[in-house]
Amino acid sequence: MPAKIRKVKAWIEENAEAEPITMKEADLMRANLYDAWNLKWAKWSILLGLFIVGYDYLRRHNIYKQAYSPRRIPSALANFLTPHPPVVYRGKKPRRDVPEELAWLAKRGDSFIYFNTNPEDLEEIEKCLSNFYNRKKNPLQLLRTSQSSFTDQFAIENWWFGRSSLLVDTQGRPESMLQNILELLENRKGTRARVTQTAHLVWDQDNPIPEDTQIRLEQLAARTGVSLLLCRE
Repeated sequence: MPAKIRKVKAWIEENAEAEPITMKEADLMRANLYDAWNLKWAKWSILLGLFIVGYDYLRRHNIYKQAYSPRRIPSALANFLTPHPPVVYRGKKPRRDVPEELAWLAKRGDSFIYFNTNPEDLEEIEKCLSNFYNRKKNPLQLLRTSQSSFTDQFAIENWWFGRSSLLVDTQGRPESMLQNILELLENRKGTRARVTQTAHLVWDQDNPIPEDTQIRLEQLAARTGVSLLLCRE
């Protein structure tokens, strides 16, 4: 048997009959009280940390440069802390490419109308969004004006109620649809109606929106819960 083990064994045998260490009753009660306080502080600290994380997430949810980890949550909850701006400029150094931008909106549960007639851009966007919109349990749809013969009214109503998003890829149709959207928003404003989930108009055309049209669109967007996302300067 090694010497260290013999020493330990001898110490145990020598102290086997030693008197147990005791504590005064008052000290024991005080120790139990402090222990209970520590447990309570630990639980409240965890709950406070979770609250701060949740609050910070909701506060940043509608801030373009600060939002993270898109999740489908009711817009009313996010807008209660930070109202979604009626106009968002991506700027010269955007956080994401346009396809990733649309995927971000889709993961938030928001519907969008994307204005772009460039076939290469649209192919990349459909590829990026296919994993999301092709899920069996996903109730949302992605429509293209060049592949369906639906009217502007049908498309806009589906966008407004969050049932589908739309890719406007037909030459000449972005301008006409924009006018129809203005008419719909005018009517919705008259009845004080707002979208349940934020709906986006994503303008990615070479030609900018006419100034008077954009001003009116911004005013209506603020009243109806819609947001205009401008992809180009």
